[in-house]
Amino acid sequence: MDSKARFGTKNIENVRPFDCRMWRGHNRLVELISEETCKDEIQSFLKHGQQHPVLGRRLPPGELHKVELIYGARRHFVACHLGVDLLVDLQHIEDRDAFIALEIENQLRRPLSPYERGLGYRAWIRDGYFKTQEEIAKTLGISKAQMSRLTKCAELPPCVVDLFGDPADLRESWGVALAQRCEHSDTRKRILAVAQSFKRKDAARSLKPAEVFDLLIHADSKHGQSSSRRDEVIRSQSGLPLCRISYRSTGVHIVLPVESATDETIKQVTAFLGKLLDSGSNLELRKALKTGRKVYGPARSVEKRRSSIARALGSMMQPNVLRTVPGVRDSKFHRTQGAIVETSVSE
Repeated sequence: MDSKARFGTKNIENVRPFDCRMWRGHNRLVELISEETCKDEIQSFLKHGQQHPVLGRRLPPGELHKVELIYGARRHFVACHLGVDLLVDLQHIEDRDAFIALEIENQLRRPLSPYERGLGYRAWIRDGYFKTQEEIAKTLGISKAQMSRLTKCAELPPCVVDLFGDPADLRESWGVALAQRCEHSDTRKRILAVAQSFKRKDAARSLKPAEVFDLLIHADSKHGQSSSRRDEVIRSQSGLPLCRISYRSTGVHIVLPVESATDETIKQVTAFLGKLLDSGSNLELRKALKTGRKVYGPARSVEKRRSSIARALGSMMQPNVLRTVPGVRDSKFHRTQGAIVETSVSE
């Protein structure tokens, strides 16, 4: 069916997606638009075709592209990916009206994250479309307070946002709180150090968004420097060392002597820790194992949980073949729900 007849307007046209470019004012993060993130839209295009046109305006002759798209970055990507024409509602529209149309469309479709909205608003001022945040707020019909919060979120360092995986998982209140912490240079350095450390290890994938926030917001905590966080050696009833619990700034290592780290032992330790960390009643312990921070709560309760780990690990080990590990030449890591069980090879 012809697109004009289908949508009942003479402004809808089929346009080659490669003849289109996105308007500078659009505020989707293009690095988050991919075949994976648009898989639902791709399937919808294949099954039903494009159900909703994008908004665009013609470019003057001589430009590399023919049409500038006000919104519809994801649909534009899908059309390019599939090699099909893009349905475009071509209008004569000024920038101010385009901003309003963009804001409405984004909230109706896949709402932008607070971080993306804040970035977009800051870019509009930087590019000269608006002079102040107050002017944007008045044009879009949102409060000055919300505008302030959104632009505050946009001040976050990209590596901090990346730790959440998807900016949509970064709540507005979390973004504001973290951005305020980052205003202090020393705290900012510690937050960046934690974010970069976890990014290198790819360890944040196992954390829920709330746990990522908790990890970052307490990055400047001095709990990790407490004397109670010294390495602990777990011993058998006869006094033989079974394993060592080693506390680090971003995690906890359980170090097993290589002689006792049999496949069966690793299997049992992994199963035990997985079950323990998945338990809702052990949330604080899970945070401690993942972040290396001090466990909050009554000291007796904390000690009881540590003892339960020690007893469980002790029952899994074989004391008759253990000895103290004098040094480490190589290591193999077994990940389990954010904690690291490290089997060390002695020199």
